[in-house]
Amino acid sequence: MVFPVSDPFDNIDQQTLRSVCLATLNRIDRCRKQFMETCPNRKHLESASDEQRRLNFGALLMGGLILGRGRMLPGTNPEQFLSSLSGQERNANTKRLGLFSRAITSAGKGPEPGLRERMLPVLATWPGFDKNAYLAGEPQGDEFIAEFSIDYSVIRELAFEANKPWRLGGELESHPDLLGPILLSYQGSAFAGIDSNKLEAFMDEAVASLDDHDLEPVF
Repeated sequence: MVFPVSDPFDNIDQQTLRSVCLATLNRIDRCRKQFMETCPNRKHLESASDEQRRLNFGALLMGGLILGRGRMLPGTNPEQFLSSLSGQERNANTKRLGLFSRAITSAGKGPEPGLRERMLPVLATWPGFDKNAYLAGEPQGDEFIAEFSIDYSVIRELAFEANKPWRLGGELESHPDLLGPILLSYQGSAFAGIDSNKLEAFMDEAVASLDDHDLEPVF
């Protein structure tokens, strides 16, 4: 999707929002290129199709959106981040929403409850992820840490950057009907080349594969 960078009928708020959206899209594109450049040197991605690599980046981007919108901005140490995230209190009242609905749901002050569960499908897309250790607040194994650490700077930048247009949209005085179409265009452009249904299926399947590993063999 091509983001419309200008419109002659825009008011000042719309112009400002478009400018911020464009700057953020440029940063996302830089993160995308950085991620794609690592793929040929990684066992789980070296033989993956271009579409599969885009889905893996889509999971990264979704993680950044969830973290930023949930008001949990990662620090510099990936293991400390995982420890803090897995220690989040479970929110029993959090409803199961669609993937993009979860990413843009409003958050209150401080880290949003339920982030641990919302990030589970994202983290499950890295090889070696231990779901039981994560939910128990225990450290991950070396395989997962090695791969996750490669992408950590990307997900960290996305957590800081990807929600800027949404935050600005909530602060501007113009009616949401004027700003909403711009934000939706921004979101579509951010996930350009990534099928949202395939992305959600990819993340759900990653979690399901972890559940399959937990099943006891039947003889």
